[in-house]
Amino acid sequence: MIGVGHLDLGNLEEAVTSFERMREYAPKNTIPLKFLTVAYSELGEDQKAKKSMEPFIKKGANLRSLMYLIPKKDPELRERYANAYLKAGLPGEPGGYFKILQDQRLTDKEIRDLLFGHPVAG
Repeated sequence: MIGVGHLDLGNLEEAVTSFERMREYAPKNTIPLKFLTVAYSELGEDQKAKKSMEPFIKKGANLRSLMYLIPKKDPELRERYANAYLKAGLPGEPGGYFKILQDQRLTDKEIRDLLFGHPVAG
């Protein structure tokens, strides 16, 4: 999605335009709302950010569940998104989500050793 690129690069107005256009063509699609929340929050449009977050809050989402769906490797981007969601009223604690950490990733060999070559009983 072009809007995500704009958002991640800090081109907030362009991101909003892209995601609002998506909403016009598919008003029931809630995916753009996750990103609109971040853009609105960073633009200081707190009411719009809260309104964008409402469908997720009504469904019982929290910071951990939403951040799981939007994995960002860059720690600065993760924090931007998480802070925007919390500011928009999403339940959770700062830092209260699973982070993707490069230094904790398994190598190909480690994955093979864990999955293959062991007897299976059932």
